[in-house]
This record gives sequence, structure tokens and C-alpha cells, in this order.
Amino acid sequence: MEPKVWMNSYTRLRGSLKWLEPKHRKRILGVLVLQIILSLFDLLGVFLIGLVGALSINSLQSTPPNKRIIDLLDFVGLQGLSIQKQVVVLGVASVFVLVGRSIASLIITKRIIYFFSRRSADLSVSLTQKLFSKPLLTIQKKSSQDILYSLTKGTEFLMIQVLGTCTVLVADVAVLVLLMFGLLVFDLVTAISTFIIFASVAIALHRMLSMKAGELGVQNAKFTIEGNQAINESLLAFREAFVGNRFSYYIREITKSRKGLAEVSGYVNFMPYISKYVIEATVILGALVVSGIQVIMWDAAHAVAALGIFLAAGTRIGPAVLRLQQGLVYIRNSVGMASPTLLLMEELLDSESIINEDTSFQTDHSGFVPEVKISNVNYSYPETNHEVFKNFSLVIPKGSYVAIVGSSGVGKSTLVDLILGILSPTSGQVYVSEIPPKEAIYEWPGAIGYVPQEVAILDGTILQNILMGYDEKILSSDEIYNLLRIVKLEKFVQGLDKQLETRVGERGSRLSGGQRQRLGIARALVTNPKMLVLDEATSALDGETEAAISESLLSLSKSMTILTIAHRIQTIKNADFVVYLKSKNEMEVGNYEDLILNSETFRQTMQI
Repeated sequence: MEPKVWMNSYTRLRGSLKWLEPKHRKRILGVLVLQIILSLFDLLGVFLIGLVGALSINSLQSTPPNKRIIDLLDFVGLQGLSIQKQVVVLGVASVFVLVGRSIASLIITKRIIYFFSRRSADLSVSLTQKLFSKPLLTIQKKSSQDILYSLTKGTEFLMIQVLGTCTVLVADVAVLVLLMFGLLVFDLVTAISTFIIFASVAIALHRMLSMKAGELGVQNAKFTIEGNQAINESLLAFREAFVGNRFSYYIREITKSRKGLAEVSGYVNFMPYISKYVIEATVILGALVVSGIQVIMWDAAHAVAALGIFLAAGTRIGPAVLRLQQGLVYIRNSVGMASPTLLLMEELLDSESIINEDTSFQTDHSGFVPEVKISNVNYSYPETNHEVFKNFSLVIPKGSYVAIVGSSGVGKSTLVDLILGILSPTSGQVYVSEIPPKEAIYEWPGAIGYVPQEVAILDGTILQNILMGYDEKILSSDEIYNLLRIVKLEKFVQGLDKQLETRVGERGSRLSGGQRQRLGIARALVTNPKMLVLDEATSALDGETEAAISESLLSLSKSMTILTIAHRIQTIKNADFVVYLKSKNEMEVGNYEDLILNSETFRQTMQI
């Protein structure tokens, strides 16, 4: 992932708001208004402290308060009390207002974080649904770790640490604006001095840290993805790395990414301390500057009053500036870390989500015709000149058992992917039951069963792997064991301590390759499909087991169409007819005996 890919991150960030539902955008707007209203309490609290300071000075100097203060005391009903009681009442009121404001802010901040945390989960689900509706080749343009990061950590950074932080910071912006307005009303010189001091420091900190934070965020995402990718690859290639003594390569890659991530994380975690200590020093320096200016321009009493107001305002302005400055750095860093997610959101914004979330299924598939028609299909892999099929046509009638044969690389698996709708032809038509295969899959869920050569095994029980997302109560134990009987796994499962509830381990580590394949075939038969596609799904089986399963499938072929990519002669012999792929636009179709008799290249392929 190159940093230049994410130069438009902030443009994408604005576009990310489109992923929020209208009701959620309204709630965010309501919270923003509420935070602005609460900021008025900061102004009121500082005003009350200033009033306490003014009364205290008047008491020490034994002078009466000025007319403005008298009018204010009369307005709040305190004019008849002694100065001591007025100070106590106003002091308690200021504490109540400021502490109450802090408690209210804490509660609102908690709700904001929880709100955006839930939106993070919503966004992750929505992106996943849209992504899975894309063609396989589109998905494969990104690495698995890039996708994993974009759908998980990236959504958290975007929603919680970017949008959530932005929402929280509105309160601090409102506090600063209102307090500066209040200081202008109280004393122009104090207001201007305070503004210049804090604004200068905030701008300097922002220019020094913000740009660096964005760069570090991009690097953090890059090192995280690369490190996870290296770990994942090392686990997948464990046997090869062990035998070839190549673990050192993966260790170097992991070390490089982890050290890079450590450097980035260290700098990011140090940044807040820079701001913290600079702001602390600013409050102290500002108090000296403000009091000094006041002493020069006015008398000591005025200077003490101005200092009291500055310190009161500074207790709110300082933390607000600190939170704002750190928040902006945090947002800039998080935007960089969320950049893979922002890029994915931009790519998927106009995509439709067509994932079927129904966990039930039909077994009769009424109206589905298990027939395949391929007409004048051309197909080339994107961004390559490699043409796999040219003007390719084929009809597979319903109820037939078809073996697809050909040399390696001729396009057998590509043909299967075109029939299943996983790939779309460059031109031409592919129809299953008279409609495009993708539409047939959504029209008749479960009518088509598919078993790949490498079966995806869940880290769960045997039952969970057979049902793969369907409700476990949807089939009885007898029906499950009937499926296992077809694939010759019944006795094996019955011999296990927990039988169907036995866990198979990550990627089926507790099963053999042949057992994993047979589990995949049982999974494909759960929905009683009318068409079954086997992509070298018996390659890991011994000859005896494959023959037994083939016999079982043959008995089912009267009620379904079966397509299988096969290499073993016995499987091919059992087929009603064989599709022998010779090249991108040339094939031979016939039964096994006819092809052996009439095709020299077929005999060579079968090594006969």
C-alpha cells in the first residue's frame, strides 16, 4: 500500500457520512447542539468565579462594589446579604455549575463513544455485504490482510477515533468561543492577551504535530497489514518452510514490520505529552503576562481581578485547547490508519448488497431446471492478454453426469467458475435454468451445490461444518448421518467421542485431506441440490473411497445434474459424456469409449 493512494483521505472522510443512516445523522446533529448549549455553563461558571474575585477584592479594600456588580447581585437576589455570604453562595454556585458541566460532558462523551462503536459494527457488516457481492477477481485485487484490516480495525478507527472524536471536540470549540466572548465583555485587554497566547501555542503545536500524525497513521496501517500478512503466510507455508529451513525469511519480514510499527507507535504515544506540558507552561506564562500588562495599564486591584478571571478561564481554556489540539492530532493519525477502509468505502459506495441472510432453505427447488447453456463465450483474465475461451459454446442437459477433462491450465476451473457465476464472461452468455447463474443462485438458494478441491473448513464442529451457517435444528441427526453415509464418513463420525459435536480444529487440522473433501461434499448435499459441481473434489481420496462415493453420486444423478472436473479414469468412465477441453476454442464431447477410440490427444491426456 503506497501512501499516495490515500492523499484524498479527507475527501473520502466527508463521503463516509453517506454511510450513516439519516436517523443517525440527525442524532449526531442533536448531540452537537446539546454540547453547544452545555458550553454556556462554562461561561456561567467562569463569570461566577470572576464575580467572587471582584467581591473579595472589594471586601479587602473596604470599598463598595461598582454599579454593574450591584445590579447583578440584585438580579440574582443576593444584594441583601453580607459580602461574606455573597462570596460563599457564588463560590458554591460556581463549583456546582462547573462540576455539573463536567459530569454532563462525561455522560455525553460516553454515549457518543458507544454510539459510534455501534456504527463501527454496522459499517463493518455493510462493507462485508457489499464486498461479497462483488466478482471474485475484484475481491482478489486486495490481499486478505488488507481486506481484514479494512473491515475490522479500519472501521473502528474511522467511526470511533475520527468521527467520534470530531463530535466530542465540538464541545471544546464551543467552550473556547464562548469564553473568549465572555472575556471580551469583561476586559478587552485580557481577552486579546488570552487569545494571542493560546492561539499562538495551539497553531504552533498543530503545525508541528498534525502533519506528522497523518504520516504516522498511514505507516501504522501499512506495518500492521504487512506484519499480519507475513505471520499468516508463514503459518500457511509451515511445512515448506520447515523442510526447506526457510523460517528465517518470515522472521525477517515479521521483525521488519514489528520494529517499524514499534517506532511509529512510540512516537504517536509520545505526542500527547508534548502538548500537555506545553499547555501547562502556557497557562503559567499567560498568567504572568496578563497580570503584568494589567499592572502596567491599571492598578494592582484591577490586575488581581484580571488575573483571577484569567486563571478561572484558563482552567477551562487550557484543557479545552489541549483536548482540541490532541484531538486534531489524534484525528489526523486515525484518518491515516483508517485510509484502507476509506478507500474501500469509496470503491463500494454505489454497490448493491444482495446477500441472502435467510438461514432456512427449500429442498424441492420448484421451477429450477438443472441445465447449462453456454453460447459464444469469450473470456480473458483482467489486465492480461491471456485469452482462456474464444467463441466457446456448450450445452449440458438436465439429469446428466458430465466429466470435464483437459490438461493443466486449459481452463477447467475457469469454466466451472463461469457456470457458477463466480466469473463473468468478457462477452457471450452463460445460462443456468434459462437465466444468468448469479440470478439462479438467488432465485433458488441451494439448488446448486459446489465442492472445491480445497474445501473451506470452519473452526467448529463437524455438524457446524456440514450446515455452514444454517440453523442446526433444520435437519435431524438421521438426515445428517444419511449425508455422511453417502460420503463414507458415517462410521468415522460415529466412532468419535462427541460424534457430530467433535471440533475439527482450525482449517480442519484434525481431519485428513480426504475427510475434509468428503465433509465438503456432504455440505453441498445438505440442500438437496438439483445440480452438483465438483471441482476436483475427490483428488485427495484413495481409489476405493472415490469409487464408493462416485457410485453413491451416480445413484443421485437420476435426480440431479452432476458436473465434475476429473482426472481418474474410473470417474471419467462413469460419466454420461465427457467434455474434453483441448484449447481456448476447441473441445471434444463424447463418452469415454468414443474419445479413446477417436481422439489421439485425449489418449495422450489420459496417458493411455
